[in-house]
Amino acid sequence: MCIFFQFLPHISISMSLKSFSIYIVKFFELYISAVLLPIVL
Repeated sequence: MCIFFQFLPHISISMSLKSFSIYIVKFFELYISAVLLPIVL
């Protein structure tokens, strides 16, 4: 039981990092399409 409670914060941190990285990728794609595409075109 103690081991489970030790793993629980790590799991929640990794899940939040995963969702946060997804948001970063979405924002980066929007930034590239808004800034770099007019320069290329």
